[in-house]
Amino acid sequence: MPNNTTVAEWDLIPAVEVVVCPWVIVSNTVVLSVFIKNRRMHVPFNVYLFSLLIANICLAILGNPLDIVNFIFPTWWLGQIACDVYLYALYVMSGLTVNSHALITINRLWAMTFPHFYKQYHSSRSAAFLCGLVWIAVHAIILPGVILNARVYRLPIETAGCVINTNAMPVWNTVVQFGVFIVPNIFVMLAYPYILWMRRRRRLVRITNRHVSILQPSTTTAVSKSTKESRAFIVLTVMTASVTVSWTPLNAYYGMGCFMDVSQLWLTFEITQGLFILQPALDPIFFAVTLPELRQGLADFVQTAFRKWRMCKKVLI
Repeated sequence: MPNNTTVAEWDLIPAVEVVVCPWVIVSNTVVLSVFIKNRRMHVPFNVYLFSLLIANICLAILGNPLDIVNFIFPTWWLGQIACDVYLYALYVMSGLTVNSHALITINRLWAMTFPHFYKQYHSSRSAAFLCGLVWIAVHAIILPGVILNARVYRLPIETAGCVINTNAMPVWNTVVQFGVFIVPNIFVMLAYPYILWMRRRRRLVRITNRHVSILQPSTTTAVSKSTKESRAFIVLTVMTASVTVSWTPLNAYYGMGCFMDVSQLWLTFEITQGLFILQPALDPIFFAVTLPELRQGLADFVQTAFRKWRMCKKVLI
C-alpha cells in the first residue's frame, strides 16, 4: 500500500478514465453479447467487430484501472507482476485495437478492389483467421520487448515508475511505434479515399447498366448484398473518423518521441491521451448507430433486462 508520503494527484487523464472505464467494459460487453446471441448478425464482416470489441474489453479490464493508479500516484506501489500486466495491456491491447480498425479497412479494400475474389473466398472462417493472425503478429512484435524489460532492462519501479525502458531497446521501440501503431493508423486514413473512389466507380457502373436491371428484376439476394455493403461502408466511415481523431495525435506524439525529447510537451500528451481513452467508449455507440440489427438487439436486451428486474422486484416485495 502507498505510504503516508504518497498522495494521489488527480488530473485530466485519470479523471476521464474513471468515468470512461466502466462504460467501456459494460457497453462493449453488452454489444458483444448481442452480437453472439443474434444469429442474424453472424456474418463474416462482423467477425472483425468481434475482435475489436474483445480488444477493447481486455484493455479496459487489464489496462485502464492500472493506468489510473500509474497516473495519480508519483510512485508505483503495486509490485512487478502488476506492472508487467499493465505494460502488456497498454502495449498489446492498444496495438490490437488500432490493428482491428486496420482489418476493417483491409476488408473493405479487398471487397472494393477484388469483388469476385472477395465473394468467393471471404467467409467467417477466413475473417477469423485474419483476426487471429493479427493477434499473433501483435503479440510476436510487442511481447519480446515487454519480457526483456521485465527480465533485463527494468528501471527501479520505486523511482522510475512502471514504464518500459525504451532507451535500452531503441530498435524495438521504433519498430513497435511505427509497425504496430503509426503505419496502421496512416493506412486507415490513406485507404479510405481510395475505397470511396472505388465505391463511387462501382455505383456509376450500376447506373450505366440500369437498363439490364429493368429487363431483369433484381433478386432479394442482390438487394441484401447491396444493403450489407452499404452498412459495412458506413461502419468503415465512422471507424476511420474515430481512428483519425483518437489515434493520430497520440501516434504523432510517440512517433516524435522516437527521435526527440517530448517530455516538455506534457499538456499535448494529456490531450492526445484523453482522445485515445475515449475511442473504445465510442466504438459500441458507432456500431449501434450504423447497424440496424444491433439496435434491435440492444432494444430487446434492454426490454428483457427491465422485465427481469421487475420480476425480481415483485419477488423481493
